[in-house]
Formats: sequence, C-alpha cells, structure tokens
Amino acid sequence: MTDYPVGRQNAHLVVWDDNLEQVLQDRWPAWTPTYEGLLAELGEGKTKRAAAVYRLTARRCEGPPSEVLTEVITMARGLSGL
Repeated sequence: MTDYPVGRQNAHLVVWDDNLEQVLQDRWPAWTPTYEGLLAELGEGKTKRAAAVYRLTARRCEGPPSEVLTEVITMARGLSGL
C-alpha cells in the first residue's frame, strides 16, 4: 500500500500528483498555448481560474487530450449522466 497513490485507483477515482493546471500543461500539449491565448483575448483579470474559461479552452484546443485525461473525462461524464 502506498501512502500517496497516483493514477487510477478504481472506476470512480483518479489521483493526480500535482494540481490540475500542471496536469493539463504536462499531458495536453495544446492546452497551455490555447489557454494563454484565450486569457490574452479576454483579459486575465477575472478569468484566470474560471470554469467557463477552462471549458472554452478545451473546446478550442486543436490537439486531443492525452489518453489518461480522456479516461477521466469519460469517468466524469459517466458519473454525471452526460
């Protein structure tokens, strides 16, 4: 047993070893340039961690997310019924 497990733990739980922003930067190459471009377009003041900005960034990314991020998205949709 590991004190601080990382990765998929079961069908409903994935643990990252860092914060979401770092995971997106490391595992979705298109994320950072798209996110930074959107912040420049909107103005960074009130939007830095807004859910709507993350959603729009994901929609605008030209490259697909990594396999593990796709798996997490699928798991979240399954939990939410989407």
